[in-house]
Amino acid sequence: GARLIRSARAGVGKSLMTFNLCNKVRQKNLPGKFITIPIYKTVDTDNIIAKLNEELGNGYTNTPFHTIHIDIAHEVETGIDELLFNLVILRSIVDSEGIVWQSQPTQYYIIECMPCTTKVRTILAKSHK
Repeated sequence: GARLIRSARAGVGKSLMTFNLCNKVRQKNLPGKFITIPIYKTVDTDNIIAKLNEELGNGYTNTPFHTIHIDIAHEVETGIDELLFNLVILRSIVDSEGIVWQSQPTQYYIIECMPCTTKVRTILAKSHK
């Protein structure tokens, strides 16, 4: 499953909500890890897959109930839509060398982001006139 936590403003409790969701998962005593993957400036699929493989192996383990928190900074302007579509809808992402990360049905993704930057708001305002 996946949960998207977003707000156009900083400091309104997105990280607290993420923390509370993780605690709810841990209360079920399911085996698995909790990892956070921060994304700053650009979406780098190579680094994302490297971090996932480093923390979780290839994803096919005896403890499949992993919680994966993807924290997307507000500075990130491109690549988010493609990453989220591939990860949440298609259930896999590919790096530049063809290495594939296949998400499992028992993995829980928490995506935290601030969707609108000043540049995006300006573009949206101009397109609605």
